[in-house]
Amino acid sequence: MRVSVGILAGGKSVRMGQDKFDLNFYGHTFIEELIDRFKDFEVIVSSNTADYSPIKTVKDTYIDAGPLSGILEILKNSTNEYVFVTSCDMINVKSDLVDFAASIASFSDEAVIFETDERCYPTCGIFSKKIIPILEEMLESKDYRVMNLVKKIDAKFVNLKYTIFEDEFVNINYPEELKQNTTPLICICGKKNSGKTTFIKKLVYELKKRDKTCSVIKHDGHDFELDFKDTDTFYYKEYGACQTLIFNDKYFKLDGRSKNIYDLIKLLDDVDLIIIEGMKDSDFIKYECTLTDDLVCSDVNKYGIISDRNFSGFDNFDINNPSEFTNYIIQKFKI
Repeated sequence: MRVSVGILAGGKSVRMGQDKFDLNFYGHTFIEELIDRFKDFEVIVSSNTADYSPIKTVKDTYIDAGPLSGILEILKNSTNEYVFVTSCDMINVKSDLVDFAASIASFSDEAVIFETDERCYPTCGIFSKKIIPILEEMLESKDYRVMNLVKKIDAKFVNLKYTIFEDEFVNINYPEELKQNTTPLICICGKKNSGKTTFIKKLVYELKKRDKTCSVIKHDGHDFELDFKDTDTFYYKEYGACQTLIFNDKYFKLDGRSKNIYDLIKLLDDVDLIIIEGMKDSDFIKYECTLTDDLVCSDVNKYGIISDRNFSGFDNFDINNPSEFTNYIIQKFKI
């Protein structure tokens, strides 16, 4: 089933104290992150205060009517019969959930609504254009309750308990809930022998001199094995263990089902800056290291080049002057 993705960015965010769509997510705003995350779909943003062109942006016909008005405009402007709708504060929702929802929806369903044992999530799921008349009738009668909509339509309810998607249903409503997502994150990337590892070491040292804390994640594009042959953990894994973990008072190593980068970030302590070595094709903010005239990293969110030469069209940083780059990072990301 082909679906579009609709993002509700029109909430008043009274509890947060500011518009949620403009909140920070590892150097991007919430709405920028979600638009980029769903770039393989037709994306429609419901917002009365901003225009996200060239992304299709729609405004409410029924003012101050809550999410129902946004869902209505998204459905009316979608080129597909079905739309996966999510609010901009559900920042943990990934494109895999859209694919999952589309795979279990049938053309007879008017909606697919997700739930856990704790609650139902009526503003995150798939909706059909078939419900447009019902939405219009509710809005005309000033019935703005989303749960009333759910009761009026033929919805399929899917419990996500024990699935890999259960943790994605977390709303960011209060400033204290933002802490995990506000840490600036940058990638220092480049081809092999580009000087990135040496530069990161110097950057970490310079940050420490300025009483700033950081964590470093190394992305290895090649396979590697934590559980070496003839070790106990190797045989546990060979005999069918899903994960193995070995630890002492100083460190641990965890091997098992592969995790996405966001899951790994959650394991980190609270720091001023997260540095990833690698991920040259990611959508994170990137700075490319190079000692040649060749550039290999994706230009998406590439903020600058770290080199011993200059490249037009980019901010340039001297690879031999990590102190200058450190000052720039502290100022730019306000750490």
